[in-house]
Amino acid sequence: MLPVAYRLSLAVSLVLLLSVLVTAALNFLKFNQVMQGLEDSRYRFVTRDLKNVFEQNLNLGLPLGQIDNARAILDRQLALDPAIARIEVFDPEADILYAAGRLDPDWVAAQLASPGSAGPAPLEIVTSRPIVNDFGLVAGGVAVYRSTLLGQQRDRAILRTLAVAVAGALVAGMLIVVFGATRLLRDVRQRLLGAAESLGRALGGASPEAARETALAAAAARTLAEIATLEAEVDRLRVAEHPS
Repeated sequence: MLPVAYRLSLAVSLVLLLSVLVTAALNFLKFNQVMQGLEDSRYRFVTRDLKNVFEQNLNLGLPLGQIDNARAILDRQLALDPAIARIEVFDPEADILYAAGRLDPDWVAAQLASPGSAGPAPLEIVTSRPIVNDFGLVAGGVAVYRSTLLGQQRDRAILRTLAVAVAGALVAGMLIVVFGATRLLRDVRQRLLGAAESLGRALGGASPEAARETALAAAAARTLAEIATLEAEVDRLRVAEHPS
């Protein structure tokens, strides 16, 4: 069986590990929630900006399908943000009027390296807004698709950092707990030994073992004396009841 110090250290270390893991998980989830909210707000703004640009062209009297610089507008926005996978402008009949996009280089390399494959495409999140003309009629819409690959890479980097931090905190905590428990129990043991030595000196300078034996012998002697006194009292009472 493990010594008391190590058993105590193990129990405290398990509690420490659980608390650190829970704290790290909650912080990671909170960070993800905040980042998701920031990204949603950002791409809603990007989509609204594109919507306003196309609505300005509609205000000039141009039909949505006849805007000459539409592709340049989409390409410029695409170049500003590497997380945007593609941008599409469509009409109410669900026809795509303009589109600009790019593919993930790793995904393209994997497809070109294989003779043929079938499987899920890279995940995307879409944000869209309707395009409205001067008469309040919906002339079409714009959709911005952003890839989740950058977010996944960011999450993996954060998880690696958290794993290193948790491991470091756990090792440091275990060392502190083991040292503290060992030192505490050693101090308690030393105090008990000191008390035993003091008792031994009080009983005649004997060692703790001898002092313990001496104390037991004294207790036995007192018990025998009490028994002898009780026997003498019984004999006295018997003589008093039956005088000769």
